[in-house]
Amino acid sequence: MKLFPHQMDGVTYLREKRYAILGDGMGLGKTVTALAALESQRAVVVTPAALKEIWAMELSAKFPHLSFEILSSRSRIQDYNKILIVNYEIISNFPLLFKNAHTVIADEAHYLKNMKSKRTKNFLSFIKKHRPQCLFLLTGTPIKNHVPEIYSLLVLCSFVPDSTNGISVKDEYPNQTRFNDALCFVRTKRIGGMMLQEWYGLKDVARLEELLRGKYIARRLEDVVKLPPLEEHFAQVAKISRDLELRDAFQKYQTGRSVPSPVKVQTAIEKVQFTVPLVKRLLKENPGESFVIFSDHTEPVRLIHAALNQDDDVGYITGSVPIPKRNELISNFQHGVIEVLVCTIGSAGTGVTLTASTTVIFNDCPWVPGDLAQAKKRIHRIGQTHPCAVYFVTAPGFDTRIMETLNQKSKIISEALGYGS
Repeated sequence: MKLFPHQMDGVTYLREKRYAILGDGMGLGKTVTALAALESQRAVVVTPAALKEIWAMELSAKFPHLSFEILSSRSRIQDYNKILIVNYEIISNFPLLFKNAHTVIADEAHYLKNMKSKRTKNFLSFIKKHRPQCLFLLTGTPIKNHVPEIYSLLVLCSFVPDSTNGISVKDEYPNQTRFNDALCFVRTKRIGGMMLQEWYGLKDVARLEELLRGKYIARRLEDVVKLPPLEEHFAQVAKISRDLELRDAFQKYQTGRSVPSPVKVQTAIEKVQFTVPLVKRLLKENPGESFVIFSDHTEPVRLIHAALNQDDDVGYITGSVPIPKRNELISNFQHGVIEVLVCTIGSAGTGVTLTASTTVIFNDCPWVPGDLAQAKKRIHRIGQTHPCAVYFVTAPGFDTRIMETLNQKSKIISEALGYGS
């Protein structure tokens, strides 16, 4: 198949560096670039479970000469001389998987950001033990929230069999704390009567650039192709209750010591009463148009779907929807069968194309800037030919402050990854 120039450059980079992070922006075809860079069919693609079928479709459509197999937890591998597609959760079921692989591709590699998680420990131990010839780490958001998140990916790149990709981060910074102290500011905050330490910001841009050199390539969508404009609108609604509780929950979450609290879910549910009229108004004002609605939580998706689904032209996707059904809904949406698609960010915020719509509405936002950026790009990507709009349903008070914080974090991430002005 014919590659775009930026993909050809990416292929050259991956083959030369051997272990590298492909950080191209959403929609630039990281999947195609990684597959085109393969020098052997003995490859393993590790991906979130929901994206295994998408990899299979890309292979069938664009690389028909390559054979592949999708692995489930019950699979018995008979032939390692093919591309094996497996989800992160089950790699430990196949102890010989990486031993026989020439190349390992880790899709949505930010799934490996937490050095303490079982998923990251398993993946890292396999790479360290078997040292495949190539490791391609694919993610448009190598830093989703905090600079320390990129440490695990840099450590993985340090296991390259030959010195082909620059500084060995695991030698320079043998643990996460030393990396964090060198790159980030540190502060102590009092949360709920406890004094907690957190790393924030980026204090040494030049040093991070040195560590990334030789192991990170990224091109932004707007630098490669000309996309139609994307406008953002803030739909201010009435003040929501429990504003102070939302503030406390967000501050605690920012320390990395907790998951989003029930208060976040409750405020998202409360905002549904404002989102539904907004969607109905946009539908009335724009007949024939399609709309994507996102929430970070399942219950708001169900409530919005129930309020809008009067003519069976509204679909919804949550984590409980089987993957074949998700693919069917996305296909129907792209072909105009469904007018509105209501989704949780976790189930449809990455890896899917929803360019049939030019408008996305966020009932509520994730507290991770990278997740928000990914979700917006579902409509604003290669293949989109019309101006796009994003609507954020926001309430006065701390709900608005959260958006300001997310925007500030996005600027820090852009600076860290060389996207600053």
